[in-house]
Order: sequence, then structure tokens, then C-alpha cells
Amino acid sequence: MTVSDRILSIKKTIEEARLKSPNKDDVVIVGVTKNHPVEAANEIISNGISIIAENRVQAMKEKIDSSLLLPSKRHLIGHLQTNKVKLSLDLFDLIQSVDSERLLLAINKEAAKKSIVSEIFFQVNIAREEIKFGMFKEDLPEMLSLASELENIRVSGLMSIMPVETREKYYQDMYELFMNEKTKSYKNVDLKFLSMGMSGDYIQAVSCGANMVRLGRCLFN
Repeated sequence: MTVSDRILSIKKTIEEARLKSPNKDDVVIVGVTKNHPVEAANEIISNGISIIAENRVQAMKEKIDSSLLLPSKRHLIGHLQTNKVKLSLDLFDLIQSVDSERLLLAINKEAAKKSIVSEIFFQVNIAREEIKFGMFKEDLPEMLSLASELENIRVSGLMSIMPVETREKYYQDMYELFMNEKTKSYKNVDLKFLSMGMSGDYIQAVSCGANMVRLGRCLFN
């Protein structure tokens, strides 16, 4: 099966899952190019995947430094250390993995130096797993309030990574949290995207309300 065929098949599966979803927004596919060369990234970009993502800042830098990467939007989906914020703002259009006040303030500070507004998602650890990054859901309102005071930040979504042994309750809880906060009025916050679901669980994620999925393995294999 070609990359084009795989992408068409995935899009068809997503549309079928969306019929069950409480969220009728179109679903955005983010192509996760982790551990794949520039040529593989370019192949999915050429076949309509307009956003690519990396877990590590250095991995995206290497792709861009090659001067071969086709035009695309670039998202960071892995944990970001504060000492790499400056570089990340040069490389990425959006950071999906903002999970602490310290990181939020560091991004705002560097964005102010560059005279830009940095687009971010807040990462929520909805299952409260010790091994995963992300704030707990009860901490989200306070973080959104803080973001509303920062002139160089725009929060446009929430992101979550589900447990390996998925339970529908976590997807539903994440969608409920997204919708609850979406109805509130915060300056610098416009929650458009709920990013949850990867190659192994994107069908369940979409059926429960995700309108952005992060796909790697199923795009390339």
C-alpha cells in the first residue's frame, strides 16, 4: 500500500468515527515524523498532510538544517525543557506540550523578545499517570487564567496522551474538560483543538470528540 493509499484509508476511517462523535468539527491529522528521514516526511506532506510533528527539538532542527524539508506547519509534541524554549520558537509553529507555569512563563518571555505571539496547547494528564507529563485537570483553569495575562501567548487547544490500556472514560473526561473551558471567556485563549489519539487509539479518540490526532506508525507502515 502506498503512502497515498494509507492516508486515504485513514481519512475514511476518521470520517466513520466522526459519525459517532459529539464534536462535528473536521479532524486535523498531524503527521508524527519521529525517527523518520526528511524524505519520508516530504512524502506525507506531498500527499496532503500539512502539519508534521516531532517529540524532540533537535530532531526538527536536523530536518530543517538539511534544507530539504518541504513547506509545512511544525508542531512540538514532546516534553520541552525551559533551556530549549528559545530554539523551539525558531523551529515550531505551535507547542502542544505546555504543562507547567514555569514553561508557560519561559515561552512568553522568549516570545516577547522576538516580538511574536506563540501559539500553544496545554497538555493535560487526564489519567493522572506518574510516568507522563501534563497538568492535572483541576489545575487547568488556573493555567488558563495565567495565560490570559500574558500578551505573547495564545492558547488554541488542549492535548492529552492516553494510557496504553485505554478506557473510554478518560476520552470522555477530556472532551468534557475541553468543552467546559471552551465556553469560558479568557483573554488570549481560544480553544479550537482537542488533540488526543495516536496510531493505536485514534479511532476511539475521534469517536469521543478529538478534532486533532497525532499519527506516526499508521502513516508510514
